[in-house]
Amino acid sequence: MAEDIWQALPYDAGYKSVFESGWVEMQDEWQKPELKQFWTTIANLRDEVNKVMEQARTAKAIGSSLDAKVLLNVADADLKNKLASYNSSDTLSEKNVDELRYFFLASQVELVDSLPDAEYKSESDIANIAVVKADGH
Repeated sequence: MAEDIWQALPYDAGYKSVFESGWVEMQDEWQKPELKQFWTTIANLRDEVNKVMEQARTAKAIGSSLDAKVLLNVADADLKNKLASYNSSDTLSEKNVDELRYFFLASQVELVDSLPDAEYKSESDIANIAVVKADGH
């Protein structure tokens, strides 16, 4: 299929076949190890959030993850700032869409200074987590 597409290109690609063109060379500016570290932390945090959501789901407090509001108390200031940059209070802005809720597949995510008294919560190395029923219907 790649060869068929290559043959149908409307311009001269410099090679007769896609297989003669070689591999893309890795550019130094593409190397961003801090991104890997951040996304690994997010994946670990999501695992922890999912455990608390499962507790709430088992107890029938929520039906699905989209019924949940996730409350995060993050001690690491750098991580908290990065997470806050994804969690805009102005959800109508095109540049600052509330993307943090998509990381955790929840209706709402709030970064809080302290967790309220919630029935479903957990403490981890990354954050203290609570899950409550989301606001609205």
